[in-house]
Amino acid sequence: MPNSRIEVSSFLLEQEIDNAWKLNGNSAINGMIGTNSFEPWYFIASGVKRGGYFAQGERFLQTHGPTFDNSELVEKTVTGTSLNAAPIVLFSLPLDDTSVFRFNANVQSRRSNGLDRAVFERQVMAYREGGGATLGKEHASFTDKSTNYSLMWQTSGNNIQLVATGLSGHTAYWTAAIFYQGVKTN
Repeated sequence: MPNSRIEVSSFLLEQEIDNAWKLNGNSAINGMIGTNSFEPWYFIASGVKRGGYFAQGERFLQTHGPTFDNSELVEKTVTGTSLNAAPIVLFSLPLDDTSVFRFNANVQSRRSNGLDRAVFERQVMAYREGGGATLGKEHASFTDKSTNYSLMWQTSGNNIQLVATGLSGHTAYWTAAIFYQGVKTN
């Protein structure tokens, strides 16, 4: 298997290196890996607070063995505030040339006075082949909203972006969990 990701609820941090924890062998997570490898595992989190609480940031596990560029599954938590009907970019990622990605977004929004709210699930393919970023078909798997807030994937140059838009006279708070994985070839 070129790369794998596992979920763990408890683990012992062996070493902290600039917001990245190096985990070694089964003892790193109480014998739950199921591998005899002596290769290190890395849990990377930017914007993480001590104790595993994520305010904003990203995390992924990269295992031993061969991997492809961009093949790690990444989870990124983002937040933003929209004022009036001005769109905001919740998430932006530059795509390498000769790569393809799948992006999933789970997004929540709440108006500051509590009168309006929205929840979205969106999935899209994005790729680059010798030019700027290109979107595939966006799949809206779920939308539940009490107002006309909107959410969409778009491109800007080499970047894919997740854009949220509120309404005139509204201050809306947004939070999103973005999951993405891709592969790059030469």
